[in-house]
Amino acid sequence: MPVQWIQRPSCPTPEPLHVTRLFTAFQATYRPDFYFRGESHDFWELVYAAQGEVGVAADDEIFTLHRGQLILHPPMVFHRIWSAGQTAPTVIIFSFCAEGLSPARPPVRTLTPADAARVHRILKGIQTGFVMHHIRPYAVRPECLAEARRAVCLLEYLLLSVSDSGADPRTARAEDEDARRYRELLAVMQAHLAEPLTLAQLAALARMSESTVKKLFARYAGTGAIHYFTNMKIRRAMQLLRAGARVNAAADALGFADPNYFSTVFRRVTGETPSAFRRGGTQP
Repeated sequence: MPVQWIQRPSCPTPEPLHVTRLFTAFQATYRPDFYFRGESHDFWELVYAAQGEVGVAADDEIFTLHRGQLILHPPMVFHRIWSAGQTAPTVIIFSFCAEGLSPARPPVRTLTPADAARVHRILKGIQTGFVMHHIRPYAVRPECLAEARRAVCLLEYLLLSVSDSGADPRTARAEDEDARRYRELLAVMQAHLAEPLTLAQLAALARMSESTVKKLFARYAGTGAIHYFTNMKIRRAMQLLRAGARVNAAADALGFADPNYFSTVFRRVTGETPSAFRRGGTQP
């Protein structure tokens, strides 16, 4: 008697959230006077305040994370962290590539007790399941494959939980006068991204003194205003190149009169030439 195959109706599943690479996983306790000058990179970063308070800058937004809160930085967002509230905060940080993950707005969330415990389990699982080089997972330990998989699955579950949660009423966005003026400066930069602004021109456009501009960037960005502006241009250039723009067109769109100089700056910031990046640079 021939075998009968029964075809049953099926339903497609949603696109999964998948963590594809790990870059860092660590816990650190900082001094009350700690500050990190800031960075941007083409992968995600999760910062969790396990104890104390930390100040966080994410592009034009300034937050204070209290115990039990986290912030999720999408790729290419310039971010900085410092001790706040005269505390010696303890933070747990994961950085990773992920597929199917969308930026959260606002990016700060207060975790449930279960998710807070999950953060610690993820860190322990990564440190057990992977060969660690200081703060960086280097390779999966063959004898701990199940633990490594479990840690990654828990991280994916945590990201889903954070993405699905609503706006956090406890989110502490800094609203003092300096934070407002810093956001105004970044808005001016964004509006004039195609121009080769000098510090004097930026200050004039924002109706501020040059010394005020320097002070605000020292406080919130940990770098000079024009250095930040240049990095902002390069982050935009990466988006244009990924979208298929030619190198000369990207340079021209961002106010670089000399494509060779653009290539030099791009390589200094990213570590590779714009041509190499366009052919297949690291994807977030």
